Amino acid sequence: ASTCFFPSDSIGIVVLSNQNGSQIPGIVRNYISDRLLNEKYVDWSSKSKKTVDTSLKTIKEALKTASSNRKPNAPATHPIRDYEGIYTNKGYGNFIVEIKNDTLFARVQDKKFWLQHHHYDIFNGWLVQKPGKPDTVDQQPVLFQFNMDLSGDIQSTSVQLEPTIKPIGFDRSAKELAVTQDDLTKYTGEYILGGMVAKFYLKGTNVLYLLVPGQPEYEMVPVEKDRFGLKTIKGYYTKFTVTEKGEVTEVIFQQPNGNFKATKKK
Repeated sequence: ASTCFFPSDSIGIVVLSNQNGSQIPGIVRNYISDRLLNEKYVDWSSKSKKTVDTSLKTIKEALKTASSNRKPNAPATHPIRDYEGIYTNKGYGNFIVEIKNDTLFARVQDKKFWLQHHHYDIFNGWLVQKPGKPDTVDQQPVLFQFNMDLSGDIQSTSVQLEPTIKPIGFDRSAKELAVTQDDLTKYTGEYILGGMVAKFYLKGTNVLYLLVPGQPEYEMVPVEKDRFGLKTIKGYYTKFTVTEKGEVTEVIFQQPNGNFKATKKK
């Protein structure tokens, strides 16, 4: 979007386009301004193209001489599946990180990025151009830095969306698994936890809840096989132990300050 005003001439111009980072709004604004102000004709389209072409050429030359700051032999701290999830920022909205054919991608609005591991928990986000191949030659990658909570789980990511400001933080919520009512029912019951009783129960047909004495009830979100996260509190999980016969014998409360085992009452 482009908005401009000429207060002395009582002129205001607003140009809207459903494109991000496009030169078009500025070009249209300039053409309209020249007509309304009776200025001589200027080929703003050609001038803009020349500026863009020069800028792209400069970037290509710079990329040829750039050296990588990658630290060799610095693997990621987690398997790539642990980075999947929905990442949220109140100002920038949501984007999804997911695996396709053993490869990690980020879907940010209408754009798709291939996440190439750089070092540690930092990935290069290469924009996937048509016909579906990422451009790793004529562009600079968007950096995604993933962060852990005290339990060691991936909690958030910081993304360098704007080159002149610090990275933008996005909180992660795990992708919910589809779990049937029959599957959830086996987790219900009372569990002995340090001399008190923690209770798991269903509300409706497919939502599992946890109630610990002296605390509010917590809605549980399935994030892995037999593992749930607390919907309202980050970094807290429950991992159920299930026998080969499908019977639940205990649950492990996984918290930032440690793991706590609770045995299921028979």
